[in-house]
Amino acid sequence: MRPFMKKSLLVLMLSLSLTLLSACSNPLEDALTTLSERDVYAFTYEIEMENYTIDSVYKRDGDKSYYSFDGDEMYQETTETKTVRITRNQAARWQRETLAEHDHLIPEDTVILNPILLETSMFEKEDEEGTYHLKESEYETVFGDKAETIQSFTFDPESDPLTFTYTFTHEGTLVPVKVEVTYDDVSVSLPI
Repeated sequence: MRPFMKKSLLVLMLSLSLTLLSACSNPLEDALTTLSERDVYAFTYEIEMENYTIDSVYKRDGDKSYYSFDGDEMYQETTETKTVRITRNQAARWQRETLAEHDHLIPEDTVILNPILLETSMFEKEDEEGTYHLKESEYETVFGDKAETIQSFTFDPESDPLTFTYTFTHEGTLVPVKVEVTYDDVSVSLPI
């Protein structure tokens, strides 16, 4: 076999191997791995209450994070030795508080999703379109005491931006929530 043909055959086999590897990738695993490995991202929440919409955002920029829910804001900075939370006091001035242990800005036991808690084993493929749903047995892991209010939870790991949708009940009414995850143009500047 001529050297040119050997090289051509080698390039063809390499191309075919790469194509097969990319075809075998798992979009669910890829999306959740990307999310867990990033240290700069934003989650935007749109919560459709009966008569109004609550907009919320969580941003992480390395060691700094920001959380806003229905107009209330908090910041946090974490170092190797301490975590400092910045909130407004009753006089509407920013104040710093050193926490005894690290605490995430997104509250636990709430209907506000913290996508960092998600793992691939928690999901089942819903249809051939690529949509997955969170197993009901995992609702408590993700939503704590509010798990009983969750009615559905789906997402398409190939959506751009990555989007989670779920519904919960509030005072007998179904409330839809949409969470979008972005990785670009995210920055957090502490107010003090």
